[in-house]
Order: sequence, then structure tokens, then C-alpha cells
Amino acid sequence: MILPRVAMLALLWAALGSSACSSTDPLVAVPPTLSAPLSVSLPTRTPVPDDTGWRAAGEGIETRELAVNHQEQTDRLFMARVEPSRAAFRVRYNPELPRRVGEWLESERAQLIVNGGFFTPDHRALGLLITDGAPVGESYEGRGGLFGVSGDGVQVRSLILQPYRLDEVFDQMVQSFPMLLIGNGALNDQIQDDGGIAPRTVVALDRQGRVVFLVSPRATFSLLELAVWLAQSDLDLDTALNLDGGTSSGLMVQTAEGRWGIDSWVRVPAVIAIP
Repeated sequence: MILPRVAMLALLWAALGSSACSSTDPLVAVPPTLSAPLSVSLPTRTPVPDDTGWRAAGEGIETRELAVNHQEQTDRLFMARVEPSRAAFRVRYNPELPRRVGEWLESERAQLIVNGGFFTPDHRALGLLITDGAPVGESYEGRGGLFGVSGDGVQVRSLILQPYRLDEVFDQMVQSFPMLLIGNGALNDQIQDDGGIAPRTVVALDRQGRVVFLVSPRATFSLLELAVWLAQSDLDLDTALNLDGGTSSGLMVQTAEGRWGIDSWVRVPAVIAIP
């Protein structure tokens, strides 16, 4: 999400788009300078249920769609769950050639793509980003968290409770803010929340060590409301980090049946990928 986002909420679409294979409400508002994001569900002969449950979608990858109702808002969450021992994570960054999430999926020939952290108007990543061992930018101090991959495995951790150290070695990293859950499913009580709602993207670890990506594509949750929902959900999460949201939110998976997920409205410079 390019900061600041001007009048984004008033222009957000109220459904996942008429191209979706899921049964959803029609698109009612499209920003005049943006094309609508693509929403794709796997082909089915029957209406998509409110909760599809977890479905195998590739080596170590499962997908799930879940209809939610929250304070008179309705949404359909797109989630992917990944077993780290069966998948390789990569951070990809190209500020000179940002792409929509669906375009990243195609250009990387990836199994999964999700948008990364915040960035400047000229598409420079905020915080510290590491791609294939090469660092870009500077770590947040006193705020946020990281998604990182190293020889020790995958981390989603608070940079307040456990600041980044210069002697740490990461192969891949994205930093963002705020942390939503800070350990053992505990709510982050330091979330600064003005009550504004927007589309959201989350990366989390569950208590089994699996990575969970989640996109709420409609303007449904404030940051605190989303944290509460995650803590009370059946996802059994340990930690969770808010990634860039708004028009940047996107999660797409290449399955044997075709592309599944929700595309971003805008082009983003950094993504988390599974090749």
C-alpha cells in the first residue's frame, strides 16, 4: 500500500468481482484509474460453500475460502497454509518493475504469491527486506515484526519483543507492522487502531509451525478487529503479522486446476513467493 492511501475506502469494491467462480455479490464500485482485481476459485459444479475447508493445492500447500460476517460487513477470506518442510519461500523485489500479484505469479512461474510489506510512492520497500541473502533498507526499530527464512526455519516475530540483530543471518525477509498476535496466540495490546477498515493481508505461524497467509479482500476489519478475529479463529495461530493491505492485498496460487485466489488492485514491488 503506497502511503498515504487517499480516499481508498470509498472506492473499494464491495465484492470479489463478477469474474469470480464463487457465488458472491456483484462489483459495485471500481476506482476510475484501476482495473478490478481478479478473483478466482477452483471450478465446481455446485455453489461454493461458506467454508470450503482446507484443500490440497500443490506440494505442501493447502487453500481455503471462508465467508465471514462482521459488524454488518460480509467478506470472503482467502487463505493458504504451507508446510515449510515441503516448500521453499523466496522474497522477490523489483522497485523498477512492480507488478500486480497475479503478474508476479506468472512472471515468477510460482506456485504461490502474496504481497509483501509497505512501500513508498516510488515503490521502495520500507523496513528491511532480504532477498536471497541480499539486504535492502533498514530494520524497523520499536515497531512491527518480520517474516524471515533462515537455516533455522521460518519465523514470524515481533521486532519489539525480539529486535533484529545485525549478526543474524536470514536468507529471506519481509518486515511490516503491526504484529497482530505476538506469541501463543496472544493479542498484541499495543496495536494503534483508529477504527478504520480496509482490505488486509496477514502472514502467520500456527502452533504446528505451518505458515498461514490470509487476505480479507473487502473493507471489513480494523487492525484490532482482525487481531481479535485471528485469536478466536480455528486457525490455531501462534504469531501473526499484518502485511500491506488496501489496494495492495493479493494472494494467488497456481493449482493443477488453474489459478486460485484474489489479485491486488495495484502493482507492488515486493512479494513472498513459493517457486
